[in-house]
Amino acid sequence: MSKNILKIVLGEDGRVGLELFVVDENVAEKKASKVWPLERRECGAKGQTFSERTLIRMDNKQIPVKLLDKISWDDKNKTSQNLLKQIDSFLIKNNLEVTDLAEVQTGISDQQKFTLARIIKITAKTMNYCLGKSD
Repeated sequence: MSKNILKIVLGEDGRVGLELFVVDENVAEKKASKVWPLERRECGAKGQTFSERTLIRMDNKQIPVKLLDKISWDDKNKTSQNLLKQIDSFLIKNNLEVTDLAEVQTGISDQQKFTLARIIKITAKTMNYCLGKSD
């Protein structure tokens, strides 16, 4: 089974981003409920932070993961034209194919741009369907 998880995120500043995670085998063997100190780095425009190690919900369980790579871009209202191209380039850069993903997740709050959020959610849902992941 694949251990890679792609997350499509929408920043509060309207930037679209991709994050690639891999299941942290060292921590997964231990109890996942034990939370370790998170390593945080600055990213994005407004000093947003993200953790290099975190927990992601997958198959109704909290799974410990490590961040492998992250990109973001200002899409200038062309998300529907550029998102799949960006995902493809991002996966190629990391020597992966879509079939190497276990799941595609989204990171969107309910207060963000409706159309942009909807494009991201539909893209993730379609990719998960193609990967054989049910809702």
